[in-house]
Amino acid sequence: MAHARHAQVRDRYRARCGYCSVCEEDVGGELTVDHYTPVVAGGDDGDDNLVYACFRCNLFKADFHPTDADRARGQFRSPSLAR
Repeated sequence: MAHARHAQVRDRYRARCGYCSVCEEDVGGELTVDHYTPVVAGGDDGDDNLVYACFRCNLFKADFHPTDADRARGQFRSPSLAR
């Protein structure tokens, strides 16, 4: 089942994965909506936490999310809007 805000997130990311930038045309269909910080870890449905993601990136990321210490070391960046 698609996320309730699927269309808005898709438009914001211009139909490209926020992690690897692959476009829908290259994968042959719409992508998924990922919670950058998973709901189980306190994430919500705010714009800054919803990422348009290809299946491969979403599967690879799973429930991982960087800690504040990870971010301070520059190890993980926030997803970017499509270029």
